[in-house]
Amino acid sequence: MLNDQKTEIIYQKLSDSELAAISRREYKQEYRDFVDVLGGYLVCTTAAGQITHSNENFERAITFSKENLLGKSFYDLINPSHASKFFSAFEKAKRSSSEQAQKLEIKITANPLRAIDLAITLVPNGKSEVLIVGWDITEQKENERLGRLQLERVKTDSQKKAFRMLADIPDGIFLLDKEWRLLYVNREAERIARKKSTEIIGQHLWKLYPELIGTRIYSEYSLAMSSGKASRFEDFLPEFNAWFETNLYPSEDGLVVYFRDISERKKSQEELKRYAEELERSNSELEQFAYVATHDLQEPLRMISSFVALLSAENAGKLDASSQQYIQIAQESADRMRTLIRDLLEYSKVSSIKPVMQEVNCAEVVAIVLLNLKQSIDQQQAKILVKDLPVIRASGVQLVLLFQTLINNAIKFRSANTPEIVVASKADKEGIVISITDNGIGIAPNYLESIFKIFKRLHSRETYPGTGIGLAIAKKIVEKLGGRIWVTSEEGRGSCVSFFLPDKVFVK
Repeated sequence: MLNDQKTEIIYQKLSDSELAAISRREYKQEYRDFVDVLGGYLVCTTAAGQITHSNENFERAITFSKENLLGKSFYDLINPSHASKFFSAFEKAKRSSSEQAQKLEIKITANPLRAIDLAITLVPNGKSEVLIVGWDITEQKENERLGRLQLERVKTDSQKKAFRMLADIPDGIFLLDKEWRLLYVNREAERIARKKSTEIIGQHLWKLYPELIGTRIYSEYSLAMSSGKASRFEDFLPEFNAWFETNLYPSEDGLVVYFRDISERKKSQEELKRYAEELERSNSELEQFAYVATHDLQEPLRMISSFVALLSAENAGKLDASSQQYIQIAQESADRMRTLIRDLLEYSKVSSIKPVMQEVNCAEVVAIVLLNLKQSIDQQQAKILVKDLPVIRASGVQLVLLFQTLINNAIKFRSANTPEIVVASKADKEGIVISITDNGIGIAPNYLESIFKIFKRLHSRETYPGTGIGLAIAKKIVEKLGGRIWVTSEEGRGSCVSFFLPDKVFVK
């Protein structure tokens, strides 16, 4: 029975009710035996704190005999630094009922000094006596102290290793404690600050750099320290005439600051931005020039075509075969030039003229395109299947041009089989993809990207008429909508031209 209860008392000490039982002298000898066997201390005092009884464990701990202890004030045995805490608990125990124990840890002036875990309770015998039961926790406290020292030693060793690793990192690093004092500064941070670590370690950051108070840096550092959340920001510091990228990492000890000089990168970004603006302006001027040039070239070209036709009509039957051939060549060249100028004009319109954006039903657009291409569809006996298509925000005129170019190509570049074309769409995680699939001659893998370049032709003009501008126009229209276009193909088995449109233009 004693061993079973020993385990319980070791971990739980004595409950308030057990202390009350002792103080009422119930099961007096049994409970006192428990305390004695477990090495505990048991002391009774008067209301003034004078000792009236103590067990042998307590007497051995403080190297006093029972005779020397009787009548002695318990206060005289307490380490002075703990006297106030004991007095408060002792007085509270006297005012409380015998069922409520006051528990605390103190040190008594034994040799050596002992740490005691005490419970103080009132003895309800009408004499205002107080019962003190204690357990020696000196060894436990020493083990805890050694554990903390070992942890600090490991932490210190780890910090030293970390500091050695951080010393030569090409970016600046410094550590701050909760009071904004500098704990560590690596070599790059020294170089940027133009101060030796010996000059600034232990210094208050904002006293070193008072000019930063109220700036963005001050706000970001303060927010990271108070919120405990990591952050990143870029800022220009006039004091150093440089741009810095700073990363802040809060820790339980303070703040880790990791920063780098990004002045060169900022300079490159500014130059790139300036170059992009100049390029955009130049492209705009070129596009405007192309539009004006192609528009203005149409009139003289019409004159040339008209005079060649007039020359041919007036000299019908009078010219030899060679002269007639020359006139025919001139007429065909003028026709090709007219087609080229028309396509160039369409291309420049897409590039330079801001279209009117509105809700457009792609299914209705394709229906218009099929009417426009009815003659070709009938001639080639093409079968065209149109599946569900979306409503988007775009230029109706440009969408007609886009679908007409792609469907016309699917008809034009047919194989020996009857053309079969499918126009469909499918949802994408960031928008929608529309595709035009055919069973035509297909495209060799090495041309899948280059076909979208202006004037790029894969076949002779005699085999497949055209200017090589159509897909370039299609690409420009799709890109204006924030999308992209591509083609997949197997030579001899057909092609699939797809274009992606982002959510921002998708209506339903």
